[in-house]
Amino acid sequence: MAKKILIADIDENDLQGYKEAFEEEEFDVVTVRSGRQALELAALGPLPDLAVIFVDLPDVSGLHVAQELQSLGVSSIFLSRVAHKEMVDQARYEGALGYLVKPVKPFALVAAVHVALDLANELRDLEISRERLSAAQKLNQKISLAIGIYMAQYHLSEDQAFEEIRAYARSQRMRLATLCQEIVEGHNRAHRLLGCIKEHCAVKRRKDSKSTS
Repeated sequence: MAKKILIADIDENDLQGYKEAFEEEEFDVVTVRSGRQALELAALGPLPDLAVIFVDLPDVSGLHVAQELQSLGVSSIFLSRVAHKEMVDQARYEGALGYLVKPVKPFALVAAVHVALDLANELRDLEISRERLSAAQKLNQKISLAIGIYMAQYHLSEDQAFEEIRAYARSQRMRLATLCQEIVEGHNRAHRLLGCIKEHCAVKRRKDSKSTS
């Protein structure tokens, strides 16, 4: 499937040249001349794979457009007529994958987009890996907690508790993670219920004590 590129620039000639160059490379290209149009297209969907944004758009700042797109998971390359350090730093802060100073030849922009797409894919894979690692850590924590509850309840070693929980999960054709989740949730419910009973009895004793004094 062709990659979709959104280009927001104020120069009609540049837009036409960029569009032709990207179409030659079999990209799906959408061009706009304002920040508002870029944001409207993003809202309507489908989202582009990458955006090329001129910093000084006439209505909405290119940096703001990039910020909004970044919140939707779309990375950007910036185009500008100047290379002020403050602007470059701001672009980097907004997650820019490139900052090109005009004039920019169409073939040079296409090359920059290829590089940016590869980088965006690497960053996306890294984020997915982080999410999977976080999920695995939470799962391991839940399993460890369930084993600890079972160990304390029946005075077992860690290995014994794990083997018995795993054996039961297999006998019930349950995932180990699901069973451990139920053990932890059941323990938490019981703990809260016992706490409520304890608090109720304490309040009742205080009331009875006052009524007899």
